[in-house]
Amino acid sequence: MDSTTIRISKETRERLSAIDKVPDRAIQQLLGQQNAVFTNVIEKVANKIVDEIEMRVRAIVREELERVKGG
Repeated sequence: MDSTTIRISKETRERLSAIDKVPDRAIQQLLGQQNAVFTNVIEKVANKIVDEIEMRVRAIVREELERVKGG
């Protein structure tokens, strides 16, 4: 996958950083259980979170590109 640099505002970076920490805290709580079943759950949850964020980011980018092209 090619890499692209996108400049975003400090406020947006802070919001993304906060979102990034939420799954980490949830994962740490599940890891505290020390149970192999939870390890599998953690991976599934983490993957779903990443997929959802990726899908929403793509939708937002599409909307903004359409707005810029149309405006």
